[in-house]
Order: sequence, then structure tokens, then C-alpha cells
Amino acid sequence: MDFIQHLDTTNWFGLPHMAQTSCQFAPSSYADSLYRQFNIPFPESLLKSVTKRRAEFLAGRYCAGQALQQLNALTSSVPIGELRSPVWPEGIWGSISHSGQSAVAVVSDDPDVYGIGIDMEEKVKQEVIEETGSYILTQADRALFNANVMDDAELFTLIFSMKESFFKAAFPLVKRYFDFDALTVTAVDTEKQVVQCRLNYTLHEHLSQGMLFYGHYHWLHKYDTNHSLVGEMQGCTEACVATCLVIDRKTLDQAV
Repeated sequence: MDFIQHLDTTNWFGLPHMAQTSCQFAPSSYADSLYRQFNIPFPESLLKSVTKRRAEFLAGRYCAGQALQQLNALTSSVPIGELRSPVWPEGIWGSISHSGQSAVAVVSDDPDVYGIGIDMEEKVKQEVIEETGSYILTQADRALFNANVMDDAELFTLIFSMKESFFKAAFPLVKRYFDFDALTVTAVDTEKQVVQCRLNYTLHEHLSQGMLFYGHYHWLHKYDTNHSLVGEMQGCTEACVATCLVIDRKTLDQAV
């Protein structure tokens, strides 16, 4: 069985000026030699990592390389940089995520883009929500649960994922870690699959308190109320959502 399976270049979010590659991968077929075969440097930081971590890192970097090729980038290498964030070729921004046996990468060479974040999450279990909800959700986030926009566990997963995407998109500007309370999800449009978010405190001179951001989401595997499968994806057995948030010139103009 091949390690990389079901390679796909579909843009899940329909966003312009963005290339995407996703794949399924088989951890049982992983070997360290695949790094050399795919011409991807094996990072020293993985020397003490378990096989699962080595496999998902390889799959993510493989997708990133394939996405960069869509942009005709001069290199497909994406080394590890500050605080373990990916280092993209000059003039390109991107993001990588993996969940279970799935990986995805998005890249853009649009000069108006300052950061991209993508995240992929399987539906969070109820016991995990109870353990982590106070850390991930703001009081304003919790108001959405009264609106019955979707199943509570799916909504929690969506909020968590969107905050992860925002962190990745903001990191090139902020260059430090910040907590989940920095952002509140204020509205979810289930028709357009768009999420509105508000920044709760200033993170950077261009990312100030009160700014609004709009992220997109896409169900990779989910059953609707009629028990019909939505967005089937190989390797997903639970509800699985992907989110993407782009910080661009138009977004930053709010701070002017």
C-alpha cells in the first residue's frame, strides 16, 4: 500500500488566488526512507518523535510541496521556523494541517495576503468539551450555542478549528503564541459556510481590538439531519471539518 493516497487539488473553500492540495496517508506504510524518496528533509526535531508524528509531518509537507508546484514556486521545500511554524518561500504564504489520516496545505502568492491559516478537526467528543471548554470558549462564544446553528459538539469543533486557523494566519504578524480568548466567533452562516470573528484585544499594531475577520469552513464528512452524508472524505469516520481564514490588505484596512 502506498503511503500517500487520494491526492486532491480541490479548493474546498472556493477562495481566489489560493492553491490547495490534500491527501489521505497510510501510517502503516510509513518509513523514514520516504523523506528521502519525496525529497523532503527529515527535521532533527522529529528524531525523538513517534512514528505517527513523523508520518503526519511528512504527509503535510508533501501536500505543501504539491501546492507550491501549482504556483510554479522556485522551491517546494518548507522547513520549520520560529516556534515550529512553516517557513514559506519568499512572496508566498501558506498553512498546513492534518487530522487522523488526512493532511492538507494551502498556499497563495497574492501580494495582498499577509497570512493564511487552515485547520482540520474531527468532531470533538463531549468529555473533551467538558474538560477544555472553559479554556477555548469565551462567554460570547457560548451565546452561539443558544442559537441552535448546529449540533453542539459540531459547533464547538468549528469554533475551536476557526480559532486555530486564525492563530496560523496571524502568526506571521504577531510572531508569538496567544490564547483562545483573543478571538470570539460571533456568527455562523450555515448557508454560505462563513464564520464571523471579532478580535478581543490588540495583538499587533495591525491587529487591533474589535477588528472583524471572516473565515470559511467545509464539512469533509458529516451526516445531516436526514442522515444523508455531506462532503464524504476517505479516512474520516466521524464528522470532520476544515476551516480557513485569510488575513489580507482589505482586512487590515480596518485598523487604519
